[in-house]
Amino acid sequence: PPDGGGWPMPWRRLLAHVAALRALERQAPAVCCVSGRWPPLLGAPEFQALGELHHASPPIKLRVLRSAVGPRVTRLVVLLHGGLQSERHLQYMFQCMDLEACAGPSAASVEVVGVEADFAYKSLAAGLAQATAGFSYLRFEGCLARIGEYIMSAVRVLRQCVERFCERHPECAAVDLVGFSAGGMVAWLLPLLLGPLAEGQQRPRIGGLALLSPRLEGMNDVWDEGYVRELFRTHGTEVFLGYGALEDIDSKGQPFSDLSARLRRCLPGGRLEVRGYQDKDHTMPPEELQDVARFLSRLWKRNGPS
Repeated sequence: PPDGGGWPMPWRRLLAHVAALRALERQAPAVCCVSGRWPPLLGAPEFQALGELHHASPPIKLRVLRSAVGPRVTRLVVLLHGGLQSERHLQYMFQCMDLEACAGPSAASVEVVGVEADFAYKSLAAGLAQATAGFSYLRFEGCLARIGEYIMSAVRVLRQCVERFCERHPECAAVDLVGFSAGGMVAWLLPLLLGPLAEGQQRPRIGGLALLSPRLEGMNDVWDEGYVRELFRTHGTEVFLGYGALEDIDSKGQPFSDLSARLRRCLPGGRLEVRGYQDKDHTMPPEELQDVARFLSRLWKRNGPS
């Protein structure tokens, strides 16, 4: 039926997404002709509103990969895996980074946690809306629904992990985020939802942001660069961007070359590190994770663990 009545709920959601996209396609040219520009980019008001969409269910799955040595925890590192991955991929990320060997004493007061994705669905190939015991970022609806899913996931990670941890450990002055693929999208959204810090404001500060082949998809075109620039300035954030050279070729639109150019406009010199890995596609090679560990180690040694 045209309105989807009687269809399973996932199919009805998909139909609603398609209808909304078609409506946007019809309206956008008219808006552009009247105003001379496209609708406003996403900035402070929009991300503040998105941050209020929190829903506690399903709860995130949190794994403590390394506890701080001693009673004081001055820094939190959050690892986020990619789509259709699980806890073993968090373990792989943590073991390849080997922070103790890389950072030495600087890592003593650092706690490392991993967050499993909170979308309990398999891919389209596994059957529509088929629930599974594991958690995965990838919903069967694909890109049409994933942006909203990413935002809801990021808000849950912010509320249930980052803010809750900082409430328990008020001495924790900075949070570092490491995300691969879909987890990179969640890591990117977290500081945008936090927003710029006002002077004297007590709120989690994002110190390091490591984006590994992040699947920003449509978000790469709609964020307000002025908002992101102010956000990074007030947090003092430094960014690592890594990707496989084979996923940044002409036929794929060179998404990471475009993203690195945008990030350079938002970050002053020395606060952005970009690395492409030859003969690698959409994956996390050990050398990339070791580069992330060195990036964090330099950050901690330069600024102190807090």
